Amino acid sequence: MASFIHYHIRFCLVIVFLFFLKSEAQVKKAKHAALVFPIRKDHRTKQYLTTLKVSSKENHVEVVINLSSQLTWFNCDIYNLPTYQPIECGSQKCKIAKAEGCSLFCDDCKNCNLPIPSKPGCTNNTCSVDSYNFFTNYLSDQGLGEDTFLVDSTDGLTISFNYKSPKPFQFSCANPIQLRKLPVGSVGMTGLANYTISLPRQMSTLFKLPHKFALCLPTKSDKTPGHMFIGGGPYMFPPYSKDIAKELIITPLVINPQSTAPLYAVGESSKEFFINVKSIVVDGKPVEFNSSLLSFDEEGAGGTKISSITPFTYLETSIFKALVNDFTKAAALREMKTVASVAPFGACFSSQTIAKGQTGPVVPLIDLTLPDNQRWRFYGGNSMVPLNKEALVNDFTKAAALREMKTVASVAPFGACFSSQTIAKGQTGPVVPLIDLTLPDNQRWRFYGGNSMVPLNKEVMCLAFVDAGYKPNPKTSIAIGGYQLENFLIEFDIDSTKLGISTSLLLMNTTCSQSRL
Repeated sequence: MASFIHYHIRFCLVIVFLFFLKSEAQVKKAKHAALVFPIRKDHRTKQYLTTLKVSSKENHVEVVINLSSQLTWFNCDIYNLPTYQPIECGSQKCKIAKAEGCSLFCDDCKNCNLPIPSKPGCTNNTCSVDSYNFFTNYLSDQGLGEDTFLVDSTDGLTISFNYKSPKPFQFSCANPIQLRKLPVGSVGMTGLANYTISLPRQMSTLFKLPHKFALCLPTKSDKTPGHMFIGGGPYMFPPYSKDIAKELIITPLVINPQSTAPLYAVGESSKEFFINVKSIVVDGKPVEFNSSLLSFDEEGAGGTKISSITPFTYLETSIFKALVNDFTKAAALREMKTVASVAPFGACFSSQTIAKGQTGPVVPLIDLTLPDNQRWRFYGGNSMVPLNKEALVNDFTKAAALREMKTVASVAPFGACFSSQTIAKGQTGPVVPLIDLTLPDNQRWRFYGGNSMVPLNKEVMCLAFVDAGYKPNPKTSIAIGGYQLENFLIEFDIDSTKLGISTSLLLMNTTCSQSRL
């Protein structure tokens, strides 16, 4: 009898313990509704990298993040991937990846036909996908495989580490040639494009999360990273106390009917992220240029896309020249002194003539006009880039002239440079003319000096926009680059085809660089 009671007590304790574990798992899952990845900036290449954990938590795979790429590829040879499995030709997984090719032979591999496991990326009859290095224009077909994936989750503030994916993550293994010109320390690239096997699409599907992701790119390469979120908010950035997810301006994502990929099928649409910019505004004045460049033509040329691998926003030549001209005039009114331009920038200014503010250099604002009269505003922190102590590089010379900003000789690749001594500093960076992108519904994306000016040295700053050439090269009229995205929270909602844009986080006395423990 005593034995039966003892057994019954032990059985009940086991049931209670299992129930406790189940409850803990449910609470943890409910609390952490999104996945989070760190983002660091490589200052030499101006690229942004994240870390993937493949097969085990010890495998830290450093890869470039790319909004234009459709899949993840990296050098598998330097990692131990014991649970790696190739995906067979003609399988359902191969069809979902929309891969039509097939790797029939195992090139440059040893022991390919022996009854022992081949190394990852070295198998016969494997589903073949196209891996593309955007820095070298190198395209290679590689075998598609899969392996265990570990992720971190967040409640918006804190992080829980090393969740195992319910099913394997798909990627391809790179050959040595494919790794050329990648940032030091990186071994591949992860694609964020709107494609079935991109990182966000796979994670959302595997963890049953909303099909949305957000980027918050850091300005520095220190130990405090920016972040990528997959699955939605809340997005908390202390000391700012509110959820930034509730404060985004929303504008439609539009589809380019013609693919912009290096290799595509006839009739295939682009998987990149485009928005409908209506106009560009400098300090409240619209920039005049051929507005048809903001729309797609019959070959898919034109329009505006978001590009994480483009260091500085590039503009079709006629748009670039008009922006530089108007910005320089506005800068002159602010007493910003121009200096010689530095390639690839079109306008540079003396840093001594530019004040510093909360959002970077106090310079003319640049607005991109979006549908519904919305605006994407760029302050000095996103429009100006410091080159040295004396100048700021800028693309709005007319507006700068109105601010009495002193121009200096431009420095390639920039088109307008200014004396830093004539530019004040504010909360959002150099106090320079504002640049707004006008969006649908009268919304705007505003760029302050922290995103419009780049310091070359302590004396010179340049407008952080570059000349991309005349249509059709480049194919896209405007590519909003990484520098302009820094310290903005940008949310890509795939299901609703919407883009959410915060104001500059500098206006909230915070930045994208956050420590989340």
